[in-house]
Amino acid sequence: MAIQAVQQARHCLETEDIWGRSKAISRAVDILTELVLSLNHEKGGDLSKRLKDLYGYMQTRLLAAHASQEDEPMAEVIGLLTTLLDGWYKAAEQLSREARENAQRAETAREDRAELAATPYGYGFAPAAEESTVFTV
Repeated sequence: MAIQAVQQARHCLETEDIWGRSKAISRAVDILTELVLSLNHEKGGDLSKRLKDLYGYMQTRLLAAHASQEDEPMAEVIGLLTTLLDGWYKAAEQLSREARENAQRAETAREDRAELAATPYGYGFAPAAEESTVFTV
């Protein structure tokens, strides 16, 4: 959503729509503010602080772009937001992959425990065939 707002602001700059640019910049700054407020500094540690600083930097660049009516700072912010979004997608994919692998390992362990429980005394011995000559008298 922030990327779309900045793209809209760039379009408004190009078409000299001052009111539209102002609204789009405000929307992007508001979204970045929400991102700052959503950070958990206790659990996030250094990453949380770095994200807060990055979000603040992007807000400053957007406000400067609006005041100076320049496209370059908005293009920079779009690049930063795109990089962040790509990183979040990759992190989500990795977590999803790990969750699937953990679920598969847990299922295999459950199956192994069920198989072990079904064998006498917990050993994997198969019953001897009737025609077996082992231990015959």
